[in-house]
Amino acid sequence: MSKSVALAAAAALTIVGLAGPSVAADKAAPAACNRACLEGFMTRYLDAMFAHDAKRVPVTANFRRTENTIPLKLGDGAWRTMSGRGDYAFTIADPKTGQVGTIATLRENGRPVLASIRLRVTGGKISEAEEQILRNEGSATSEEALKVSAVWNTALTAGQRVSRERMIYAANQYFSGIVAMDGNIVPFDERCRRIENGNITANNPNRRPTTTGGFNVGPLNCTGNISAKLWTYITDVTHRRHNFVDEERGVVWSQVIFPHEGGIMSYYQPGYGTLDMSAAAKRPFDTHIAELFKVESGKITQIEAVILSTPYGMDDGGWTKAPAK
Repeated sequence: MSKSVALAAAAALTIVGLAGPSVAADKAAPAACNRACLEGFMTRYLDAMFAHDAKRVPVTANFRRTENTIPLKLGDGAWRTMSGRGDYAFTIADPKTGQVGTIATLRENGRPVLASIRLRVTGGKISEAEEQILRNEGSATSEEALKVSAVWNTALTAGQRVSRERMIYAANQYFSGIVAMDGNIVPFDERCRRIENGNITANNPNRRPTTTGGFNVGPLNCTGNISAKLWTYITDVTHRRHNFVDEERGVVWSQVIFPHEGGIMSYYQPGYGTLDMSAAAKRPFDTHIAELFKVESGKITQIEAVILSTPYGMDDGGWTKAPAK
């Protein structure tokens, strides 16, 4: 069996519940908090953060919070330094699991940062807060320059909707496709565009080459981009969590880790020959990624990610008990 076929089969098993609970979206009982309620909790959380006042936020007795994978108490870390909202933000919500998430630019003591924040609401109180903050002014300002795509705030038509399981399958296949370097196993729409840390990195005719030998993955569509052999240095995608699904808008919120071992010095790209791997990939490190997928009629039309580089071997703060592939 080829690597691509094996990965596709594994993803299919995931959807029917055989690959472990950490991959599939949370199947908690329906929550009593609707979209407006969940969005209100996110607003309240951010307002309290900017005011540096944790007492404004109702939390459960077993409340958990991490900032860039590090467990912290409410009021610590970014809660001491965040000073306000930026000019970019959208929020998605899943009333079925009581979860809500936002990708937004914020201000930290006046400086732009890019953040992804996921909350879980249980019984009228916040039980989980997972913050990923990219303290890179260039990425934050680039994100703001792009403006929020309308797709994130647009509800699907009845004809565009598919099951939660099928949406999760599409998102999971994306990560399997990266490992296999085979975009053909991913259900991409031709319109698919990917934004990472404020940069359009797929389906972007204006993207400049970032690799040696003149090879440029940026202008390629999502299928061609994922199929590029440049991604040889991404040997696995672990700690896969498809945290929740916004069924109304057709969005899957996923969080994963890309471990980079740093030992791959070159790769063979058809048409270009053997190319030198970028210097950034010639070192051990991980990337912790919050990645959102817009899924219309079962196909991925938009991807947006907040990517944080961390030391090699760092876990996700305990949100998964073991690496899930």
